[in-house]
Amino acid sequence: MQVVPSIMHWYAFKVFYNKVFEIEDTLNEDKIETYIPCETTLVERGGVKKKIRKPVISSLLFFYSTEKQALALQQRLTDRVILYTHLVNWQKLPIAIPEREMKIFMLVTSSGEKGPVSYTHLTLPTNRE
Repeated sequence: MQVVPSIMHWYAFKVFYNKVFEIEDTLNEDKIETYIPCETTLVERGGVKKKIRKPVISSLLFFYSTEKQALALQQRLTDRVILYTHLVNWQKLPIAIPEREMKIFMLVTSSGEKGPVSYTHLTLPTNRE
């Protein structure tokens, strides 16, 4: 089954060099919805307590786009990310994550024991399934 390029899906990047939040900012500037499973932790530096976001799964970032846009982002962010792909007829295609599975994953990863998990979330269309 091949994905139609104009349909929106969730895709995943493996992000290098602990730059997951930097890549998140870049995608958000382009109005691309992102999700990073994070926990909020309290750290103390120099006697000052501060809440920080810490990825629960190191180097993993999800984003919502078309297949064409996902491939373009992979090219644009070369050497900083790898787009998760699979072979279809000897061609590497981005792995589209089904909406239902992504919603379940978001629900599970946002119910952590150590506190609320945060994720960047732009406006979600209400009629997405």
